[in-house]
Amino acid sequence: MQEQPLLCPSSTGTTGNLVIGKVHADDTVTLLEQPQPVTDELMAAKQADVSMESQYRFAGKCIKSGCNQWDGKGCGVIKLLSAINQALPVDEDLKPCAIRSRCRWYSQENKRACSLCKFVITDYESKGAYFVEVSVLK
Repeated sequence: MQEQPLLCPSSTGTTGNLVIGKVHADDTVTLLEQPQPVTDELMAAKQADVSMESQYRFAGKCIKSGCNQWDGKGCGVIKLLSAINQALPVDEDLKPCAIRSRCRWYSQENKRACSLCKFVITDYESKGAYFVEVSVLK
């Protein structure tokens, strides 16, 4: 049996990816118990002036060197967030996560990635470039 590729938990809201969480007004993310595929219907329901990434978190296949955040060895996003948030306690009792076994961030940073995950809001459209807002840093 072929091993499934790792997933980027900060991907775009494009058809074929998965909705893995809901962004709340307090800039935190609640993960869904079961990821839902991004469908053409969901894409059609998108509000023109609001990015999908500001409302939901998405997972898609980690494309490694095809991504601007790849640093040659791993995901630079979680590496940086982990480094600058060393004071954030690591959750020892992890909440269920439907993609953890395939998560790029977890494969690199283990439980620290899970502790940071709920604070990451990925917003590509409204910022005009790749942008990850982490409410822990505010």
